[in-house]
Amino acid sequence: MIDWLKAVLGIADDNEKFVTLTDPMPEPEAEMWAQRLRAVGIGAAVQNLGLPPYTSSMSNNYTVSIRAIDVTRACGVLGEESTDRSDVG
Repeated sequence: MIDWLKAVLGIADDNEKFVTLTDPMPEPEAEMWAQRLRAVGIGAAVQNLGLPPYTSSMSNNYTVSIRAIDVTRACGVLGEESTDRSDVG
């Protein structure tokens, strides 16, 4: 389908959809990971999981999201430790 028609109809390619790359983490850490991704040309967004903005930025309520097409490249840039946070209590 033509790109402009997709936009008009609200159809998005799966590769263009944003996916969550990380488990919840403190805002400064999420910003650090996002900056590393942006430095190599991967668009990254830090998202608050819904807590009010006046809560502590050190609580684990932020994630990093990227386009689905960039997941493999992002994991290579950040390494597995950024996406596997199961060891964090």
